[in-house]
Amino acid sequence: MNRFSPSEAAFEGFRLTREKPSLILSIGLLEILYALIGGAIFFNMAGQQFLDLLSAAMAHDTARLQNIQAQMMPIRIAQLATAPVQLLVYSVIFAAIFRAVLRPTERGLGFLKLGCDELRLLLLGVVYFLLFLLFAVVIGIVVGILSVIVQTAPEQARRPLVVLIVVLAVAFFVWVAVRLSLAGPMTFAEGKLRIFESWRLTKGHFWSLFGMYLLTIILAVVVSVLIMVVLAVIGVVLAFALGIGDVIKTLSAGGHVDFAGLAPGLMFGAAVFLLLASFFNAFVRIITYAPAAVAYRELSSK
Repeated sequence: MNRFSPSEAAFEGFRLTREKPSLILSIGLLEILYALIGGAIFFNMAGQQFLDLLSAAMAHDTARLQNIQAQMMPIRIAQLATAPVQLLVYSVIFAAIFRAVLRPTERGLGFLKLGCDELRLLLLGVVYFLLFLLFAVVIGIVVGILSVIVQTAPEQARRPLVVLIVVLAVAFFVWVAVRLSLAGPMTFAEGKLRIFESWRLTKGHFWSLFGMYLLTIILAVVVSVLIMVVLAVIGVVLAFALGIGDVIKTLSAGGHVDFAGLAPGLMFGAAVFLLLASFFNAFVRIITYAPAAVAYRELSSK
């Protein structure tokens, strides 16, 4: 039985960013491109409604907020319109990370490509999303039935039984998710849609994979918190430099703000923030998704 080191796999993303800096550069640039395209689609469809909502929120205008929230349909439609672009971008990012681990000689444009590998991952994502909805419905029905049955138990035993049912449901979900978690790298590596084949490959490796994912999540959370702190400090500095505090005070007092005059400064601040956030997001994505590719490589090796 093939084995792998959960700790080494969990740190794979850090190794990738150190040894293959072109990967984080290309994903960061793709994040920026997606933000621009997605933003253009969103603001073209619901830009005015969003600005009105933001202005009312900053001014604490409750009546105006309620009126705007009653007309949220354009914003929701705009969000749905950006979903296909988001799915495609995520598929390209996942494929780039898998390629850097599993096919390091296929560098592409910073390991970015757009072809059959990416489309298969996109299709896999759609299939898994639908399966997740179905699974959630089934689990919900089972938990609901068991909760009704629990009501027939003595009152002092009801709460512990409900907690036990929820814990078991969550544990079952985690178990299934871990067993199927290598479907992405498997689909990429084998060039075929692999929906359930990960179940066979992960047999006997649940705890190793669970430990790897747990350590990966901890690392990703720590890095994300540090990044948020850095971005928050940068945001405060930019807001102070651009006079955003005065704008908020004016709006809160019910005054008028000339946003057109602030546009150049706001655009500069947004550009700086977008640039930094995109590369930080790229780093988090790499350290989050690279371990699964390492686990597949080690468990599938003969």
